[in-house]
This record gives sequence, C-alpha cells and structure tokens, in this order.
Amino acid sequence: MDGVGTIRVTETAQIGRYCLISGVHHRRNLMSPKVPPIRKPMHEEYDRTTERRSVGPVALTWTSVQVFTYAMRAYLPMADRQRQLIDAGLTIAERDGVSNVTVRRVAAEAGVSLGLVSYCFGSKEELILAMATQIVQELVDHSDPGPDDNSSPEGIGQVLRAALTGMWRQVERTPGRQLLTYEITTRSLRDPGLGEVAKHQYEATAALAAVALERAAQTAGVTWTRDLDHLAGLVVMAIDGVTLRWLVDHDSEAALARLGDVADLLTTMTV
Repeated sequence: MDGVGTIRVTETAQIGRYCLISGVHHRRNLMSPKVPPIRKPMHEEYDRTTERRSVGPVALTWTSVQVFTYAMRAYLPMADRQRQLIDAGLTIAERDGVSNVTVRRVAAEAGVSLGLVSYCFGSKEELILAMATQIVQELVDHSDPGPDDNSSPEGIGQVLRAALTGMWRQVERTPGRQLLTYEITTRSLRDPGLGEVAKHQYEATAALAAVALERAAQTAGVTWTRDLDHLAGLVVMAIDGVTLRWLVDHDSEAALARLGDVADLLTTMTV
C-alpha cells in the first residue's frame, strides 16, 4: 500500500477471525480515525497470536491482512469440509448443548467464514441432521462383523453379537455424543425452526441399520425372512432403548445382555 488508499475493516461476522472486505477504497490516510478499530471477538478460543489492536486508530499492515488468509485456510474437497464443520458442530453440542449450535459458532469453532458454512450446509437444520447421521455412522462403522466362514444359522447369531458388541464399545467411548442423538430428537420436536429433523434423523438411522443387517447376512451366508426395513426399525428401537437406559444407569453388563437377546431374536428371522 502507498499510504493513500485504505481498506475499510468491517465486522461482517464475529467468527473468531477478522474479515477484510477488499475493493472498497477511500482517499484517507491509513491512520485515519474514521477506520473503526478491530474488536476482539467473543469466541473464547481466539488465537491471540493473530491479534493486532490499538487503543486509537488502527494501522493496516501486511501482518493484519494475513489474518484474512488465515481464515480462508487451504482448499478442501466438499466432503472433507463438511466433515470438518460437522465435527465442529458436534464439539459445540457436546460442550454446550444443541441449542448453542449456530452457524456463527460453528464457523468460529472450525476457523472458517460464515459464508463457507452456509455454502456447505444450506440451513442449520441440514447441519444438525448431518451431525446426528454422523453419530450413527460411527456406530455402524464399529459394528462391522468382519469375515466369518460359518454359514449356518448359528453363524448369523455370532456375527450379530460381534457387530452389536463392537457398536456398543463405541457407545461406551462416546456417551456425550449418544446423549446428543436424543437431544437432537427432542429439540427438533419442540422447535418448529428445525422442521422435520427428527423424522429425517430416524430415516437415516434406519437406513444405516439396514445396511449393517444386510452386511451381516452376507457375511454369515443367510437370508432374512422379514422385510429388511422392518428389521432395521426393530434394531433401531432396541438400540435406542438400551442406550438410553445405559445413559441413566451405566450398567454395561446389562446393556450387552439385552443386545445379545436382540441378536438371538434376529437369528430366528433368517434361513
């Protein structure tokens, strides 16, 4: 800069980083008192190493301009960026509750712009649904029964027990996230602004359960005698109840025993 043109600093978003709007020039000196001071954002995890403040007028230097590039970060594919924002939302929700998950706070947690959050998720409803789906996906990922050479009906029982046990270990490791699934459901049912999040949440959960059941049947070499969607609904109902009970009493032994009974029941529905 030559000291004649200036760039106006505007607090378009308190996202834990500063936003510099380029292309707006004024014929003022860089130290003009008309340039508003940069204020420290409310976000508690603000990186102080990027702060450039003064009591009076603010001089825009290359160091302060670098704050803008810091917020932009490196390019990430859409799926990776969405996962980053989902993780940020889950962190906020586990710490402060679902009601505190806002686009502004997610942007601050992830260190990105508000516009980027809106670009990746069209609405808060869409983001919260993605958070709920991610929690269930993690359970499904841990329920992979793995290879099993036994193709007898007893084999499917072993596969199901192994899958449910693997899933349960993830539940025990992430009680806060499991509690979020219920909080998201009840919050959606009470808050008209969240639309049909609860309905879509259970549809996504049942779809993932169906995938796990189909995978288990293929592993054991059996066929389900009931409609897969019906069985998935049954499994979701059972896991919901067992998990909620465990969040209250933390009796893992009893929880695993109940899940074992679910596996035994499902075994009777194969050929």
